[in-house]
Formats: sequence, C-alpha cells, structure tokens
Amino acid sequence: MTYLQFHLVFILPPLLLLGWRVGRTFPALGGRASVALPLILLVAFVYTTPWDNYLVWKEVWGYPPERVLARIGYVPVEEYMFFLLQPGIAGMLFYRLLARMPSAAPLGSPWMVRILGALPWIVATGVGVWLLGTESGTYMGLILAWAAPVVALQWLFMGPAIWRLRKAVFPAILFPTLYLWVADWYAISDGIWYISERFTFGVNPFGLPVEEATFFLITNVLVVFGTVLFLAPGLPHLAAPDSARALRERPSRGVPAGGVVLTLALGMLACEGAPQGTRDAGGGERPVQERGLSAQASDRLIVPGERVGMLTSQTSEEALRVMLDPEFIQRAEVPVGEGFCYPGTVLFPDSPDRVEVTWQDEGRLSPAVVRIDGAGATWRTPSGTGVGATLRELEEANGGPFLFLGFGWDYGGRISDWMGGAMEPPVLGERPGLVVILDSDSLGVLMEREDPLVRDLAGDHAIRSDRPELDRMGIRVVGLEVALGPEPAAPVACVGPDGIGAGVGSAAH
Repeated sequence: MTYLQFHLVFILPPLLLLGWRVGRTFPALGGRASVALPLILLVAFVYTTPWDNYLVWKEVWGYPPERVLARIGYVPVEEYMFFLLQPGIAGMLFYRLLARMPSAAPLGSPWMVRILGALPWIVATGVGVWLLGTESGTYMGLILAWAAPVVALQWLFMGPAIWRLRKAVFPAILFPTLYLWVADWYAISDGIWYISERFTFGVNPFGLPVEEATFFLITNVLVVFGTVLFLAPGLPHLAAPDSARALRERPSRGVPAGGVVLTLALGMLACEGAPQGTRDAGGGERPVQERGLSAQASDRLIVPGERVGMLTSQTSEEALRVMLDPEFIQRAEVPVGEGFCYPGTVLFPDSPDRVEVTWQDEGRLSPAVVRIDGAGATWRTPSGTGVGATLRELEEANGGPFLFLGFGWDYGGRISDWMGGAMEPPVLGERPGLVVILDSDSLGVLMEREDPLVRDLAGDHAIRSDRPELDRMGIRVVGLEVALGPEPAAPVACVGPDGIGAGVGSAAH
C-alpha cells in the first residue's frame, strides 16, 4: 500500500463521514464555528511543517521512495496532507459532540483548575528538553518539547472552559487517537513509513512504538484544546448558566493550538475579527450591546428536554428576573384550549423570539414547557430546525420521513412520529422533549377551491410527510413546544383583562 492509498483507506472515510453536513452544528456552537476549525488546520500545518522536516532530515522517521508520490523539502506530499486531515477528524468529531452537549456547569475555583491542569504539561516540557540530550530519547523529546509547552499555554488561558466541556473534549481526543493508533500500527507493519530504532526507546506495546502513541495522543489534544479556545468567546455552552462573564471578557485571551508567536497572533486576529456579540441560530449577528441583552440572554439554542437558551429545568422566574431587564419578562396566562390556561411567564414579549413559559409549580421555580411560535423567531435546535422550516427541510434534518396529525383540530399539525429518525426527541415521563407543530400556507385557498386534498389532510389521523402532493401545500413549522419537566396537574380557567378565555397578556398573576 502506498501512502496515498493509506489516506484513501484509513483517513478519508472517517473524514467524509464526520464532515457530512457538519455545518448543521454551527448554530449550536456560536458565531465562530465556521472559522474556528479552518484556523486550527492552518495553525497545525504551519507549526508542524518545520518540525516534521527536521525529524525526517535527522532520520527519526522516514518513507520508502516507492511508497510516496513526491517530496517537498524532506517530507512527502502525503505527509503534508496528513497535517490537515488528522486535525479535521478530531475537530469535526468535537463539533458534533459539542453540538449535542447541554450548557456546562460553572467551576468554583477556575484558577486552581488552570494551575493544576497546566502543571503536568510544564513538567512534560522539562522532561522533553532533558530527553533531547539522550540518543534513544530523541523522538520522545522532540514530541514533548514541541507540543507540551503549547498545551500548557492552552490550559493556562482557557483550562476552566476546557474542563467544563470535558464531556465533549475527552471523547473527541480519545476516539480519533485510538483509531489512529490502529492505522499507524498498520502503516508501520506494512512499511509505508518506518521509525528509527536508534532514536526511540524500543518500547512497542502491541507493535506500536510508545513515541508514536504519544504523538497521536498529544496532537489530538492540541487540536481539540485549540478548537475550544477559538470557539469559547462566543460558545453558548459557556454563556449559561455562568452569567455571560466569559463572553464579556476581552476575547483576545483565547489562543489556538500551534507555536507561541503564531498562536497568539492568529488567536488575536480571530477574536478581534468577530464583533462582540453572539450569532443567532439563523446565522445573523446579534450584537449584545445593540440588543440590550447579555450574551447569556441572547442564546437561542434549543436542546430538547434539556434547555431553551438560558432556560433549564432548574431556572426559576426569580432567576430570569435577575438575568433580564424588566422589559423582557412579564407574567401572563398561557392558554391550553377551551377557556383554560396555565399561569405562565412571557420572555421577550415584543420580539419575534417571544416565548411562553409554563411552570411545574405555583412558586414558578421550575419550567414545565416552553412554547415558541413567533414568525421570524431565531430559536433553533442543534440540527437547525426552527419556526419557518419547510417539510422537506425537516425530512433532511430527520434523515427520512415522519408522521404528522391532520389539520383542523386542537392537535392538528403536530408531528406525532419521527419514525426513528435523527429528530426523535428524548422522552420526559410520558411526553416528548420536543413537539413540532406544522401548518399550511395554502390551506385556506385550497379550502375555497374545495380541493379534495384538503379533506384528506384534515382530522385526527396520521399523514406521511413524503407524500409528493404535499409540496404544493406550503407546509411549514409554525410552533415548537419544548418540555423541560412535568406540567401542573390541571390548568385553571383563564382570567385575562376581558374575562374567561382572554388568554395570554394578563399581568394579574
């Protein structure tokens, strides 16, 4: 097998799999998601090129001429490709894991986390420098002296954020490392490249030199840590429930993976190049200062069953009043039909992002259901689904068709079965964590024309979304209901300013 064939067999398949529609994770990762990973790839390429050329020149490792296409300097073209392909695997896996992760809990002693986390890497740097003075420790010394000080800097700058995101960080490091260990073992066994016995310890667990195992582990650490540092200033996961303090700090504190000077320069460029705000779920810029909202309150990510922006199952109305100015929160009634309401709270009442919150308890300590139905609302799930999404966009996000209930009755237009697709929400008790409600732009016109399709789409029965005749109906998402906990046992009669059934808008509660 040649080096290029190795890429085609071992590297490109997982890269293509992870890269498939990775852009759909961007709304869940803030305004920098589209640029963070490309910048990491650039830094990795620039910082690794001279180091790799030195190792090949010193004959720490090498490549049989017949296994490579050509060389630039001392390094094969395929090796330069590896500088970009490997970070892509770890980075895109991290994107996907992070997009599914809920808000990260704050830390009690962030400076202690910084110091304790950076200390082992500082020690590893010293060990690497010492090993460079020995022949058998040359390869390990070059790895540690090259990478460990950068990891130490990464942790000193943003260790608390990395630790808070560990449920995504650690798997994103572990799984690519294990996979690349297997791929590297095959490449060495097949003679695609070779490692010098003179400059290594000669310790080869399972046939893989310990230096190679260390190399792939530490390079994946560099990639994932560096990606966190690029994303962190605008990452919604860190904005709640930590009061947006990290977002209001000067973002130039973040640094990417790579050499110290290049790292600081690119990190400052990336941070200064983005306005100090957060992007809404639709990709538009939402400057915090112009909106009058904190970065935490500007979070528009929906994680079904877990959170709606800053709202989690533990967010009380009192906490909301601390986080929001009075103009953005008011008490109200949330109608449930037939003249009955739940006492609730409306957030952002004069905005397309208006939401209605019902509570599990009379003290309004724990949200039950959050309802979103404003035209132009920017709330989005990690897959990009929100109000206004078309039937075909929903099918694409789901990875296949689904069932929804016929129109014209209390539960009309609700998606009742995702048929095992990617949009299948978690279940809280007996309720789904997310209910998507559909309506048709053309229903009224078709009713006037007495179109027979209308009769087929009305009433209490399930309809498959992939019926081709539905394309002319203009069916779109008109509402989302996100469950965060059980609703009260029974609603109460609506009061409202005009009496029973007046619905949302009362401030009487």
